Amino acid sequence: MSALAVTPEQSTPVAERVDMVSGGRRRSYRMVRPSDVEPGAPILLALHGSLMDADSFRQFSGGTFDDVAARDGVVVVYPDAIEGMWVDGRIDTPAKAREMGVDDVAFLAHVLEDVAARTGADTDRAYVVGFSNGGQMATTLAHVRPDLAHGVALVGATLPVAENWDVDDQRVAMPVLLVHGTEDPVVPYAGGVASLFGKARGANLSIRDTSSYWLQRNGITSRGASRFLADDGATRVRHLHWEEDGKHPVALYSVQGGGHSVPNLRVRAFKKMGATNRALDTGAVAWDFFSAAESAQR
Repeated sequence: MSALAVTPEQSTPVAERVDMVSGGRRRSYRMVRPSDVEPGAPILLALHGSLMDADSFRQFSGGTFDDVAARDGVVVVYPDAIEGMWVDGRIDTPAKAREMGVDDVAFLAHVLEDVAARTGADTDRAYVVGFSNGGQMATTLAHVRPDLAHGVALVGATLPVAENWDVDDQRVAMPVLLVHGTEDPVVPYAGGVASLFGKARGANLSIRDTSSYWLQRNGITSRGASRFLADDGATRVRHLHWEEDGKHPVALYSVQGGGHSVPNLRVRAFKKMGATNRALDTGAVAWDFFSAAESAQR
């Protein structure tokens, strides 16, 4: 993976692997933290996509979330799913871990407790970003354990249709950021059956219907502000932002011409995933969004 670019004002982050026993199984996560963690520091859970693990996701996303640790003093945590697949709230997923009875919600709760015990970071300031299957896991946390996810950023992940969704919804509003490529070959921007390498993963809503769902959930009725940004010559991003006083914001970054990837400043996804925008720093965008939402609630 490319080395992180660290400015003189930033400290070089510390990366360490943590092994643990959770739910009677050996599990692990990768933690990237400032060399000196401030007491009460926030936590960012970064959940990988299918067939990935913590380290491959760090590489796939070009270190964009690692940078948040160096720049913003956040403890960034990359948990590992069993056999590369999270057991999320969808019904039509091929996760072997589901058949094994794995409870990934409980595992992620255990990870946050462990991180807080090791670093002094604050689980009440925990946010979640997830890509693809990791985005579905983040969506699941937002519904069933909103105490673990005080805001979510969903990259390449739209909401499953009702027939493909089984969660005990706690109905808690929170800040939600969406990032999605209009030419995503895995999770269609316009909705439909998600598939990876020809294997169906169930039907999902369009990004428009997904954003409408989160707006309704957060009680936002105003029109969003729109602008174009992050033009890298091959793709550009349309940013829509919705906010109202006293309500949690929703933002959508539509990557025009973008594929199933995490926009970042360093690397491109492999060709089958489509184009990667190289001008939008997803980690910075997500953390700025969460920070602004946190400040507004104080």
